[in-house]
Amino acid sequence: MGAGGRWFKSSRPDHKVNKEDNVGEKRSRPRIWVTWLAAYLAGDEQCEWKLWFRANYRYQKAPRDRGYSGWEIEHQDLVKQYADELVKEGYTVKIEHGNEFEIRGKTADLAGKPDIIAEKPKSVVVVDCKTGEEKSTHKVQVLIYLWALRQIERFQGREISGQLIYKGRPKISIDLAHVTNDFEQKLVRAIKIATATKPPAKKPSSRECGLCDIPQEECPEKGFIEKLSSETEVF
Repeated sequence: MGAGGRWFKSSRPDHKVNKEDNVGEKRSRPRIWVTWLAAYLAGDEQCEWKLWFRANYRYQKAPRDRGYSGWEIEHQDLVKQYADELVKEGYTVKIEHGNEFEIRGKTADLAGKPDIIAEKPKSVVVVDCKTGEEKSTHKVQVLIYLWALRQIERFQGREISGQLIYKGRPKISIDLAHVTNDFEQKLVRAIKIATATKPPAKKPSSRECGLCDIPQEECPEKGFIEKLSSETEVF
């Protein structure tokens, strides 16, 4: 993955596979979202098959009965408030949909959509805003954004840094120096898992499967999770 990153939304057609194969629509080329990689690298999602399937297939997301939490409005407010602060500091600011990027590699496309990208002539700040509790996944997500922006010609030659904004808490600054060779190697290994010719083994768990948006028709194991249990007279 070199410096060929671009700002655009991919519209390449994906060919359909036979529904008898019990899969969704096969992508013409693997496409991986930053949020998926971040969750896997941080250990929040450990099912490698899930990462692989998402990258290689389009599918109808399974409905989740979680209701409307209102976090969407809170998130939008937080993004807009912080974007306004950056404008006052002299930055040129774009939010969310204006920031969608794609890094085209030899085997896959890496896509992302940071909440905020703020620019000055000599510096660039990528910001992710969160309304919930702090998670390691959030930092990894910003690290991947930093790695990706460094590949895009538009940002090369400028100082690139990241920030995490949590509602009601001080901002967390993330320096590009945290994007080490070791981190890049782990990122590449995760991408290799997502682009493998042979799908990885499934790792069903009550916690992860309960939150997974892949429908059970695509993953029958999702509904049959063995819970380890026993009885004892020791206590």
